[in-house]
Amino acid sequence: MTSHALGFVRELSVCLRLDSECTILSVEPESPAARAGLPPHGGRWAVTEVNNRQINLLKGGEEEMNRLASCGKEVSVLVQPAPLVKRLRAALRANRSLLGS
Repeated sequence: MTSHALGFVRELSVCLRLDSECTILSVEPESPAARAGLPPHGGRWAVTEVNNRQINLLKGGEEEMNRLASCGKEVSVLVQPAPLVKRLRAALRANRSLLGS
């Protein structure tokens, strides 16, 4: 599986709608994110980095959504296949004791 790094200039907003686990629910047509190649229908991709800062897979995505909303003019988003991120998150939660959490 591959990941895709998408960089685009933020206009009024990034125009991504994310769920609480940073899975992309929808991409506004003709938005910078759509022009960068994200498909309009969500569920297949999850945001795993915003501006080169990794998203904590064990927490909800509220902090990351706030980070996305407060970005300057340049936004860099790394997306991974949503099923992969979901499996990674489940494995991390199942082995939380190994992480010292």
